[in-house]
Amino acid sequence: MVEIRIITLLSIALQHVLRGHVPPTDLVKSIISEGLGLGIVAGSCLVKVPQIVKLVSSSSAQGLNPTSFEIETFCATVAATYGFVHKLSFNAFGESVAIGLQNIVLLFLIYKYQKRSLGRRVVVLVGLMTWLAAAQGGHLTAELLNKLFDLNSIILLVSRIPQITQNYRSKSTGQLSFITYLMNFLGTMARVFTTLQEQGGAAMLRGVIMSMVMNGIVVMQIIMYKNPKKKKTQ
Repeated sequence: MVEIRIITLLSIALQHVLRGHVPPTDLVKSIISEGLGLGIVAGSCLVKVPQIVKLVSSSSAQGLNPTSFEIETFCATVAATYGFVHKLSFNAFGESVAIGLQNIVLLFLIYKYQKRSLGRRVVVLVGLMTWLAAAQGGHLTAELLNKLFDLNSIILLVSRIPQITQNYRSKSTGQLSFITYLMNFLGTMARVFTTLQEQGGAAMLRGVIMSMVMNGIVVMQIIMYKNPKKKKTQ
C-alpha cells in the first residue's frame, strides 16, 4: 500500500538524518513523488467542487460545453477501470475516480440549467451503467483497457477542444470556475513529475502533458476573457 510505502521511505530518510547523513537523492525524489501522488488524489476529491458550487449558486451553466464534460467523464471512467482491473495502487488512479464522480454531478447540472434533452441524459446514464456492469462482470479485458488507455491522450485532447473553441468564439468563459481549472493545471504539473519518477511509461506521460497544456489554455482564457468591471455611472 502507498501509505505504508511512504511511511517506510520517511523512516529510512530519518535514519540517514539521525546518523548525520543527507538522504540519497533517489530517496528524496521517491518521498516527494509519493507525497505528491497522495496530494493529487486528496485534492482531486475537491477539484470540481468550486465549479459545482458556482453552477448551483448562479442557477446557470452558461459557457460550459457538455460535450467536453461527457468526453472527460469517459476518459476518467476508462482510467479508473484500468486501475481497478490491473490492481494498481489507488494512489496511481484515485483522482480518476474522484473526478469522474464529480463530473457526473456537473453533467446533470449542465443538462438541467441548459435544458438539454431527456434523451441525451438517458443515453449518458445508460452508457455509464452499461460500462460499470461490463467491468463488474469481467467483460472489459486488460488487453482492451490497455488499448483504450493508449487512446486517452487523443480523447483528452478532443474533450478540451470544444470548450476552448467555444471560449474563443464567444470571447467569454461563462460560468467556468478559475479555481477548478487552476487546480487541474497544478495537479497535472505535479503528475508529470510523479509519472517520470514512477516510470509510468510514454503513453501515460504524453496524456498527462497534453492534459496539462489543455488545462493551462483554459486557465489563460478565463484570465483573458474575464468580464470587465462595469463602469460606474457619473
